[in-house]
Amino acid sequence: MLSSRGPFVDTPATPQPPSPDYRQTMKRFLILACALATLAAGSALAQTRELSERGVLLDRVVAVVNDGVVLQSQVDGQVAMISERLTAQRAQLPPEQVLRQQILERLVLQEIQWQRAARLDGLR
Repeated sequence: MLSSRGPFVDTPATPQPPSPDYRQTMKRFLILACALATLAAGSALAQTRELSERGVLLDRVVAVVNDGVVLQSQVDGQVAMISERLTAQRAQLPPEQVLRQQILERLVLQEIQWQRAARLDGLR
């Protein structure tokens, strides 16, 4: 006589404990993984210390614009170029802080325009 669930009845298999070889292999693997992680963390920490002791600041973010940034080097380059141009024209230079603020605002606006153009280009 067949059961009401059909001719094939799935009986749950009783879980078998892992073999001693498997346990030993996994134990060795975990020890090796922990040792490698410790070595990697130690070398990363040593590199960070080394950079902080003799590192050189390459650039600095002065403004974040959505997904983009404006860098200190961009502002510095524009300040130098405009200062040279105004000096060559024998024009009076505005105070440096005012000039920097105006240049930063212009670079932020340019970044927004680049982002909008890229977004529109991606829609095509």
